[in-house]
Amino acid sequence: MSASTPVIYLYVIPKNEAHNYTSTSMPAHYAGTIRDESKMGFAILSHILKTKFEVTYHATNILTKPNGKPYLKDSLICFNISYCQDYVACAVGQQEIGVDIEQPRELSPKLLPKILTPEEISDGVDPLQAWVMKEAYGKLLGEGLALGFASISIDTILGKRPHFMVPSKVYTCAVFYENPNTTVEMQHTLEETS
Repeated sequence: MSASTPVIYLYVIPKNEAHNYTSTSMPAHYAGTIRDESKMGFAILSHILKTKFEVTYHATNILTKPNGKPYLKDSLICFNISYCQDYVACAVGQQEIGVDIEQPRELSPKLLPKILTPEEISDGVDPLQAWVMKEAYGKLLGEGLALGFASISIDTILGKRPHFMVPSKVYTCAVFYENPNTTVEMQHTLEETS
């Protein structure tokens, strides 16, 4: 890989490995609403910034755009965090990123018209995989759940932005990004740092 190839670092870490993370301070806009999963996500972010970009994490440098998407002040480095029951995913790179992760579960049939287009319903598209892909795409755009999942098909999304799907039996994870020449490097544990 050449030095000019863009890289996204994707860490998908089991929550039970929380003891491996150095605690970090949280951005002020999360005060009073923070969940353990968010704390882990920012600890993973701190680790990736330090080990991959040689940048020191400071909670005061995490701001939010008007749509609520977090970003690093005065930096070209972008990130996105997602979590599900047993895993936390954090993607970091030098381009806009959207990530989502979910574990297999049954979704209520009442949710299908909110997640899938009518064509996707009739084609039998996996609703959980569609959810993950559409939410990651929405997060890339800064819209998240406001994207209107039932109004856009997976085929349309796949034609608009490059993406990376994580092959796993225990979760579904998708990352959407801007540059089609990007390499995604994935970690399932924290590497040792000195």
